[in-house]
Amino acid sequence: TGQQKGVMLTHGNFLSNVSDILSVYDISSQDTALSFLPLSHVFERTAGYYTLIARGATIYYAQSHQTVAKDLQSVKPTLIISVPRLYEKIYEKIMSQATGLKKTLLNWAISVGKTKGIRAKVADYLVFSKIRNRTGGNLRFCVSGGAPLAPHLCQFFDTIGLLILEGYGLTETAPVIACNTENAYKFGTVGHPLPSVTVKVAEDGELIAYGPNMMKGYWNKDEETQQVLTPDGGILTGDIVTIDKEGYITIVDRKKNLIVLSNGKNIAPQYIEAKVLKSDCIDQVMVVGDNQKFVSALIVPQWDVIQATQSTSDNTLTVDILIQKELDQYQSELSSYE
Repeated sequence: TGQQKGVMLTHGNFLSNVSDILSVYDISSQDTALSFLPLSHVFERTAGYYTLIARGATIYYAQSHQTVAKDLQSVKPTLIISVPRLYEKIYEKIMSQATGLKKTLLNWAISVGKTKGIRAKVADYLVFSKIRNRTGGNLRFCVSGGAPLAPHLCQFFDTIGLLILEGYGLTETAPVIACNTENAYKFGTVGHPLPSVTVKVAEDGELIAYGPNMMKGYWNKDEETQQVLTPDGGILTGDIVTIDKEGYITIVDRKKNLIVLSNGKNIAPQYIEAKVLKSDCIDQVMVVGDNQKFVSALIVPQWDVIQATQSTSDNTLTVDILIQKELDQYQSELSSYE
């Protein structure tokens, strides 16, 4: 985002955000959380620190980011507050270890997981309970923020009995603007605005937020402050959004990230990336193409899955062929110019 800016947040900004969060989340002194994000990150500062302290919950601190898996089993938390990368890594671990008969069993369990009856109970006993135990076995729900979370991950974890609630905000808003809750959530969205926050959508699709959690401004940067604060007291978030009839907000992409092809078509790379990341064979993807005739992508393969797939094939599946097959499958819902 260019030169670093100091965001001036008041005690009132934080307190209003904490009060709003606690009005929509059921958190008590009986809850425990494992903290592994830096406290200098405003998401962790508010959601994983101030909010939990306000309810008397217990916070355990991971020894390091490399010990999180072990610490989860030791602490057995009821809450996890994290950026999407943790959930992505858990998913990748599950998928990379599921080969042969284990993969067949996992696929069957997922197919019956949200149904009712004896098959769902068997799937939970044989497969899902073992996965949940790796997180300590006591999780009530998880919160994801700080970056977009692919909707298919929410659906996968919900099927195995781990609810991930995605929220959204900015450093400038202390930080939460909207969130999904235990009683009102829709995967692929960032939920409803907090009670004290109001939002509106500008003509170009940019979300504008209002509320007591809005910053005073950028430290010693009056010009930059004027660029984001509106005359009526709102903040230009820089995010292009849609809001459905039920009031759920969906982030389309960062306004500045929109790609304009040479034919004039506007592309939201985040939307395409989320589709492609459904593939177990793809670890990371970055869509590019500004001022070009077509969209391209830089792809990091999920090498463990690639090698496992190749070892069970007739050795004719090169990495290029395998990735192309995945792209053909997961891009089927996209427009031709995407």
